[in-house]
Amino acid sequence: MAQASSFGGRALGWLIGLAGVSLFLALLLTAFADDLGDPESSGPNGFSRSALGHRAFLGFLERIGMEVSLRRTDRISMLSPDTLALALDPPPRSTETNDDDPFQRLIDGAEAAQAPVLITAPKWAPAQLSTNPRFLRRVALIPANIATSTLSPFDEDLAVIRRRTPTTCKAGDRAFRVELRSAQLFMQSDEFEVLAECDGYPLAVLLDEAWGEGPVYALSDPDLLNNHGLGRAEHADLLHDLLVRQIGLSTIIVDETIHGFQRSDSLLEEMVRFPLAFVTIHVSILLGLLVWGGFRRFGKPRKVGEALDQGKRILVDNTANLLTLAAEHGESLRLYHRYCMRDVARYYYLAPDLPHDQVVARLADIGGSRGVTESIERLDREIRELIKTRQRKPDRTVRLGARLDQWRNEMTDVG
Repeated sequence: MAQASSFGGRALGWLIGLAGVSLFLALLLTAFADDLGDPESSGPNGFSRSALGHRAFLGFLERIGMEVSLRRTDRISMLSPDTLALALDPPPRSTETNDDDPFQRLIDGAEAAQAPVLITAPKWAPAQLSTNPRFLRRVALIPANIATSTLSPFDEDLAVIRRRTPTTCKAGDRAFRVELRSAQLFMQSDEFEVLAECDGYPLAVLLDEAWGEGPVYALSDPDLLNNHGLGRAEHADLLHDLLVRQIGLSTIIVDETIHGFQRSDSLLEEMVRFPLAFVTIHVSILLGLLVWGGFRRFGKPRKVGEALDQGKRILVDNTANLLTLAAEHGESLRLYHRYCMRDVARYYYLAPDLPHDQVVARLADIGGSRGVTESIERLDREIRELIKTRQRKPDRTVRLGARLDQWRNEMTDVG
């Protein structure tokens, strides 16, 4: 036999209210949890706050009005001719082509989409980590030939050299103060167009041999834009001139797949990854509660008490229970005694203003003539004595109440 559902109306209301608040908090946390969801890193990438990181540079791009997005998948749809893809400090790589290399996949995707790309040559490598995994204690220079090999797929003549620290770099007809420790510059060549130079050596170039219509820009020294170099001298002004005046694109895609921060295109995988995992957990709990609430319990039905249509004996039991639970047993018995006396006296049309003793005597005579088993005179006396002594005797009170009820029923032919 089916029984009631698992949740009552009030419990269901509480569950719905809590579910609404929980869902609102989950969505709010998902919307504003970007910083919480950033990977911990001290390397040269857009998530890093260390000296080699690019987090400050991303904020700088947004401050000058550019639309910035992080690319963490291999989707070509994010690349277009109107979007500048940044490959900042790509890891050192060999000259051999490798389809599993994220940097090579970025090159292939940009070539297919004819998207412009800006690449910075790597310069520094972490040498000693700090106690905080987000920061570095010491860094080391990458050998110049390793930095050169990273850029070789674009132009074999694009070679990196290290020079003394220059104080001024030129971009077009403007000069900018710079502070580049162990400045990393390109070797002079006629194979590319120079956009900025320091002491006659190219700092930023536009390669002539580009794929399709998508140009390739190269920046030799990442100290212009990393966290410890962006605020020095006039580095920010120089970058602004290169990006806004010379390149002229306002939509930036920063590729982080080259640093290992790659996500799957699968929606299911994203739903179990922070911060969308909050919504997934929330929905799973709600579905579980919904299924649980929809179940109806089966098994042996509960035992049902006696029905009211089996007579008025149940009323006597309820009265006895009420007398037992009452705080003043004697007072409850007194009120019930008065009610029964009035009810029986009215049944025999006795005058309502008769004194109590006369009513008892008249009813005793009537009861004797009718053969009633209980003597109302004796019962009235016992009830008065119990009330007078104020003794808390619930068992005796219940017995007197039951005898009183039996007497009333016999006097009125009830039951």
